[in-house]
Amino acid sequence: MDVCIGTTPVAGLPQKLSLAGNGKRILFIMPSTSTNSIVLSDEEQICSKELPDIIFDIIWCHNAKENVIVIGSEYGEHVYFVDVRDLEVKQVLRLLREQDKMWSRFAILVTPDKKRVAIVSELVFVISNWSGDIIMDQRIMLSDSFRSLDNGKITFYDESNNKHFTYHFL
Repeated sequence: MDVCIGTTPVAGLPQKLSLAGNGKRILFIMPSTSTNSIVLSDEEQICSKELPDIIFDIIWCHNAKENVIVIGSEYGEHVYFVDVRDLEVKQVLRLLREQDKMWSRFAILVTPDKKRVAIVSELVFVISNWSGDIIMDQRIMLSDSFRSLDNGKITFYDESNNKHFTYHFL
């Protein structure tokens, strides 16, 4: 499988991820000595990278062709694009988040053609490529709920006025 998506509770760390692709890659997610951060490490523990602002649940997706893992946290404000070969952070995106955690929504999704990543929070969605370059950054309302993601569009439903909103991107 070229792309895989998963979640891991921080309380359940350490976690071993088997990442498919050219030469099966094993990646470890471990708790850090710092508060609200994790450490990514390769199987041999030759290289590692600490990622701050990882709170509660870890949400990630991996693209074997691009050798990239996109990783964030349910309550965090940052999403990291990490090259799994050398654990170099390619890009860090900061997301607008609601302070009241009861509204928290966070997802990392992949378009069906596997060319783009969609990151959805309760206040914003971002469409990017696997390098983390932003294609679209759009503010949404708390009443907007995600409905669908296609290769060139993303759709939300506004529960306050019963309307669908579709945003097109290329």
